[in-house]
Amino acid sequence: MDSDQHSEPVSARLALFPPGSNPGRRRRRTIFVVIYFVAALMVTWPVYTLFSGTFPLILGLPLSLAWIVLALAVIFCALLWLYRSDLRDEDEVES
Repeated sequence: MDSDQHSEPVSARLALFPPGSNPGRRRRRTIFVVIYFVAALMVTWPVYTLFSGTFPLILGLPLSLAWIVLALAVIFCALLWLYRSDLRDEDEVES
């Protein structure tokens, strides 16, 4: 038997979270993935075509550009929320 081969069986299912992970962390990451997916849909066809016009101007930006900026802001806020919640979880574990 080759020394590089492992004798552990390989699981046939997809594991999104490690076994025994915190249920709160699982919920937050699932919410983040949903928010990210919705924001990605905001800038792809067919949703983007609903907002692809020039008018009205929003803060001086055409509607199509303001829509993309809004999607980026949503993703940024979701990432910031996930980062801060993970830091809070790490602080609770260390205490």
